[in-house]
Parts: sequence; C-alpha cells; structure tokens
Amino acid sequence: MTLQVDCPPTWRPGAQIVIVGEAPGADEVRLGEGFVGQAGRLLDKMLTMGGLSRDEVSLTNVAQRRPPDDDFAAALYTTQLVGRKRVTEPTPELLSWRWHLTQELAIARAKGVEVAVACGNEALDALLGIRGIAARRGSVWRREDGLWVVAMLPPAAILHALMPTRSGDASPIQAEGGRGGVSDRKLRLFTEAANGSTPAAQAALLRDIVGNPFRP
Repeated sequence: MTLQVDCPPTWRPGAQIVIVGEAPGADEVRLGEGFVGQAGRLLDKMLTMGGLSRDEVSLTNVAQRRPPDDDFAAALYTTQLVGRKRVTEPTPELLSWRWHLTQELAIARAKGVEVAVACGNEALDALLGIRGIAARRGSVWRREDGLWVVAMLPPAAILHALMPTRSGDASPIQAEGGRGGVSDRKLRLFTEAANGSTPAAQAALLRDIVGNPFRP
C-alpha cells in the first residue's frame, strides 16, 4: 500500500544510535524533522546531560505520518468484538509501517548503526514484538540481526508527567524548578526514576554497547 510520509526519518552519517519514536506531531510535520517539539527539546536536554548531542544520533518513527488528533491507537488499530472479548489488531497501514521500519533498520545496520532506542510501546512492539514499556524501561536486548535495543519512556510521557495537574497545581518537580521550568537537577532525578538510570548512565550504556559489539 502507498504510505503518506509527513515527516521522513533523519539519518546522520556515521551515527551508531537511532532513536525510534511513535509518530510525528504537528511541529515535526511543520519542520520536517522528528523530535523537534517540546518533547524533542526535552530529548535534546537529556542527550546533553548524558554527554551526547542530536548530531550523534539518527531519528525515526514507527509511523511517518501524523495520526489525526495525534491519536495513534484510534488511527492505526481496530477493535472487534470476538465472542465476548474485544480484540485489538494493528491496521494494514500500521503493519506496512512496521515493515518499512524493518527495511530502514536493515539498511542502517549495514551503515554502522548498532543501537536502537525504543521510545515507548509502539517502538518496542515494532522492534521486538513486545509491550510494557513502563516495566521494561532501561532493559537491553540483542536481536538476531545483531541490533541492540534499549527501552526508554518516550520524552512526551516524561514531559506530560512534568506538566501541571488538571487542578492547575504544579507538580512537585515543577515547584522545585520554579516558574521558569524544571531544574536540571530535578530533570536528572526524574529521568532516573522514569527510566531506571540517569541520562549519563544511559548514554554510557549506549556507548558501551557501540564500543563493544561482543558485549554479552
């Protein structure tokens, strides 16, 4: 089937790490690059804390078109009643996007990409066929093709947790960071709790994997 590409992937020459998100949002579609909205700026900050930069990683998404109303599940899954159970299945479009990502990664592997960071359940499902990102965050797998996969909560989920509650009260993290935003210290502590390690430790893990292809 013909796929509508709203935001193509960004492949950096020589990059050994690719970050795989869910789908582009409005900012990504407008600017033509992934991870450039508020969540993207948070990702940049997390990378910087870990001693990495955007220029050192490639960026792609499971789906390269923006779902209507940014609702991935509504656009790319169907739910049917089978007997007394509701069964949710990926649409043909989502299956095509997953196949397309597999082909992209095969080419990327041949060009030296060693690690894929799965940001969220959709990326984890597309890369490994499993879900449960909250429980598996910080985990590492090696696929049969040799690609390492590291599970990470998506920056958008972390950003959402940093936002004020519906009551209008600031979260404790925001309160510590003040009106101007979240402090680096609080962001570091929060990402440690969210992903099971500090950004620096995560970056060190990625570098260790890249630098030691025979890591067990």
